[in-house]
Amino acid sequence: VSGTLRYQIVESGEKVLAARNLRPERTLAQHYDPADMAPELIAAHDHLDDLVDRAFGARAICTTEAERQKILFARYGELTAPLFTVAAKGRRRK
Repeated sequence: VSGTLRYQIVESGEKVLAARNLRPERTLAQHYDPADMAPELIAAHDHLDDLVDRAFGARAICTTEAERQKILFARYGELTAPLFTVAAKGRRRK
């Protein structure tokens, strides 16, 4: 992830916190009640989701959880594959 994108993600996360701080009397459960979520919080999360999608290699904005999960698990596989290769090479038979 580039330094610029990393900075944008952090900044966007801070905007999520700022949106929640607009209504400090609410609990987290109240903030994230789908029937009563504040428009500012929805917008902040949408922007953060877009940035994180890009960070994980999405070519376009993910429109479903399944689409996002597919990208995340594929990226996880790419990042962890070398760990399993090294472990397999290090095994010895007796």
